[in-house]
Amino acid sequence: MLELVFGRGDTLLITVSERSHVSAGSPAGELRASLQSVGIGSEVRIDPDLGPFEIHLQATSTGQEALSAGKKLEGDEFVQATALNGIGLQSGTRRGLFYAVWNLMEQMGWSWPTPQMTLEPAATSWTFPVGSFVHTPAIQLRAFYCEQVEITPEMIRWLAHHRYNTLFPSNPSRFADPEGQFPDESLALVADLDIDLIVGGYCLPWLQEVLGQPPNEDWTSFSPVQIRKLQEALLQVWRDIGNPNVRFSVWPAGPGEKVLAGFLEKILLQDTSITLETRLGVPISAGHCPRVLFSAVDDSLPLHSEIDRPLPPPLRGQSLLFLNSGWDSQMAGVLDPLLCLNQCRRISHAIEAGYNGIAASLCCVPAQSHLERFGFAPATVGYMLWEGSIEASWKRCCALLEAQFELGAGAIRSLMEEMAGWDFPEKQPETPHRLHCHDIIDSEEKRDRLDQAVAEIEESSPTVPLLELARAMATLVNLYDLEELGDYHESLALARTIWKQSGIEQWPAWLQQAAPLVQHLLKEYLQPPR
Repeated sequence: MLELVFGRGDTLLITVSERSHVSAGSPAGELRASLQSVGIGSEVRIDPDLGPFEIHLQATSTGQEALSAGKKLEGDEFVQATALNGIGLQSGTRRGLFYAVWNLMEQMGWSWPTPQMTLEPAATSWTFPVGSFVHTPAIQLRAFYCEQVEITPEMIRWLAHHRYNTLFPSNPSRFADPEGQFPDESLALVADLDIDLIVGGYCLPWLQEVLGQPPNEDWTSFSPVQIRKLQEALLQVWRDIGNPNVRFSVWPAGPGEKVLAGFLEKILLQDTSITLETRLGVPISAGHCPRVLFSAVDDSLPLHSEIDRPLPPPLRGQSLLFLNSGWDSQMAGVLDPLLCLNQCRRISHAIEAGYNGIAASLCCVPAQSHLERFGFAPATVGYMLWEGSIEASWKRCCALLEAQFELGAGAIRSLMEEMAGWDFPEKQPETPHRLHCHDIIDSEEKRDRLDQAVAEIEESSPTVPLLELARAMATLVNLYDLEELGDYHESLALARTIWKQSGIEQWPAWLQQAAPLVQHLLKEYLQPPR
């Protein structure tokens, strides 16, 4: 075992190949700054014989060289090699070296439960097993889809800490959105952390807006001249972004998959550096497939009997599976922990089926408050995409619960275990992924259990995240009560309480327009009677 013990005045020796590799924002620079935050100084030594993505660490009192990882690595793979005299971290890429640093920091006691929280180690002594440990991701492309969510730099760093390497902020128009859903500083951090981007989606109406044309989602209705103008508009967006890690997503929102396939193939011919993402069924010719990511959507709730439902088979080229929960978290967010564990099961099936990319999603929710309550859920999914182990994911989830909620973690974990046995009704074919309160709380017993969970949280010296979670549970129970009420005035009073409790007045305008919870309350309860 290697023991690293630091007292007053002790320092850590960090060896890299170039001085620039310990600059602010680099993997070694982030490790150095984090150690400084807990009172551990560091010295830097330059060894040009090291690789560009290699760091050696040793206590300066040992006076010996750290063990070299000594292995050729690819992609995000990394090695942590530990000897009695130090630790060697190595990867084949800068991004992989970030993962190596964050993995070491987690072993030392750092954690990032939500974008707003960074927990530092209480101790300054650590023990590491001797040996060379190779860390290889179970899924190559680990994406996070953020539809209509403000993507702050804190959120991007948090996603990277949890091993997501691809971000899908949807429509390219968000890059110039006045509400700053994807501000310039976020785009810069994406580049610094070597995160890949997918931009686009159902973007034909957006491209038509660029061209000053009326919206028309039928690709077959365009003339050859109009198609050429659309091609140039899409290529110009690519050039304006100027990031080599961008894929453009172009999905057919209506008929015309063959026309779209021809459109995409001409773009690939015009610019040999561009790569694309599109729907699984678009018939791209075999010669272009290596530069195309084909996506399928797992579009029904993976609850109970649906967990083992067969996945659409991946096709040629690269294949991405969207895990689309499809519900409004303000309406049913209490189920996020249960959903995330079931999504881990779906990820396991996707690995077996041969997918090399999976995307989790966060749609139509106020991102900051959502992650304050349920950060452990997408974090667990991120680790599952890396580790590919259901058992490890449950252990991760429990550790994340404890980090995020401290004394209240036990109450939440017991609620999760109980909810795993709840039955949910079959959804109608026209709304397979939408839940309402009676779909979740279909008995007084379940409502009483949620009421009890709220009381347990409020009695456990609650932190702000715990109070946020309790508030979400109370909203869900209140919505159930609202559906039970028959009196207009009582319904109006309770609807106003839910509106205030959810903080809807503080939501941005785009979210108020998109959130099903808002529409539910406005349409059914907050309108005057006829």
